[in-house]
Amino acid sequence: MSFQNIEINIGSIVLGDRSLNNGQYGEKRSVKKVNFDVPFSGTPKVSLGINFFDSSISENATRVRTIATNITNQGFDCIFTAWEGNTIYDMQVDYVAVYNPRLNGNSNNNRNTNNNSNNNNNSNNRQQQQQQYHDDNRNNQSFQNMNINDENDYNDRQPEHREQPQRREQQQSQLADKQVNIKSIKHNSYIRDNQSVADLSQTARGNETWTITAANNGTYYIHNHFNHYLSSQGNDRVLSSERNDSSLWRIQERRQGVYSIQNAKTGNYLSATDRGEVKTNVKQVNSWEEFQFIYI
Repeated sequence: MSFQNIEINIGSIVLGDRSLNNGQYGEKRSVKKVNFDVPFSGTPKVSLGINFFDSSISENATRVRTIATNITNQGFDCIFTAWEGNTIYDMQVDYVAVYNPRLNGNSNNNRNTNNNSNNNNNSNNRQQQQQQYHDDNRNNQSFQNMNINDENDYNDRQPEHREQPQRREQQQSQLADKQVNIKSIKHNSYIRDNQSVADLSQTARGNETWTITAANNGTYYIHNHFNHYLSSQGNDRVLSSERNDSSLWRIQERRQGVYSIQNAKTGNYLSATDRGEVKTNVKQVNSWEEFQFIYI
């Protein structure tokens, strides 16, 4: 089957607020509007998958669901819901939206046009329609059975996957030798050097200014005018006065303008905690590990 005309959008939706953490018993709901990066030619099918959630439970059961509704070619509404005594502190949902013209009636329209223009050949038309019907069914079944999570097969078809090396080069040129404020998306605060201790600050001044220096193999040093380096020492120490392999970071763009910062040695991610601390003891990315770079 040809995938030439199939349109696909993928992305993530982060709850990112306390709308499901209001202390009330019963149903709690939050609606997030999602706009597709590229509008579809028609109304797509949308599939949701929960990437992570942080919650407390009641009666030994976790009660949470997500629904895609109000789907158009421009976007959709994602409804997050929890009920009874469950409290959701944060949650992320990944979505795949697919539009296939063959599944939206184009073939039927073509067959109707052929019938109207060939009334003198009804018998032949019926045979052609039957053959087309069987062909369409086989194609539709092939599409439905397609393993959209087959990374090697699926990613090769995506333009953004083929453009990854170019995007990495652009990212390296944008970040290297730049002075930035590093802003936590979740807390709307900046990473600060507070007397040799890394924490969060609501304002961006001198102690919140960092320099990103390219190292090698796509890694970076992140340091400040005190010659303190962001580092992952395997404990709560985030700042170091020495530049070594524990001070090498990989900066990965998760979506436009949003980055994760992963230590090249330990694999841990830089994380902004709810207590205003900065840690490096997290192995996977949630909203606490997402940052923006504000260029100075």
